Amino acid sequence: QPANTTEELLVHQMAQSFWLGQRALRFQNDCFTESGVDEKRLALFLRYQTTHERAFHKALSALLRLQKTTRAATCGFVSQHDKLPIPETRFVSQNEPDSSSSFAGFIPAILKEAHSTIPAQ
Repeated sequence: QPANTTEELLVHQMAQSFWLGQRALRFQNDCFTESGVDEKRLALFLRYQTTHERAFHKALSALLRLQKTTRAATCGFVSQHDKLPIPETRFVSQNEPDSSSSFAGFIPAILKEAHSTIPAQ
């Protein structure tokens, strides 16, 4: 029993594709007569049948996929893809640090001062 409008449309499409495929099969049978085989019409109806079979299976696959996701949602299942953290976008400088800046000698000066205040052992 279709649970919603989408499922109902897919079931209707499956029924239509099945009926059209069976119709193409009946037309194929009519191509064989006592006087011979109408190969041109037979090839045409074979293509029709194949087209409708593919449409049927495509709608069936879509219906099964839809029902699977609906069942998973009602069971409380949450896709792990939804739980993955969104990576932060961080700024990374594309330029080399400028050695002429006022901070260029700052860190070595602090390290020199720290070494001078630590008692030797």
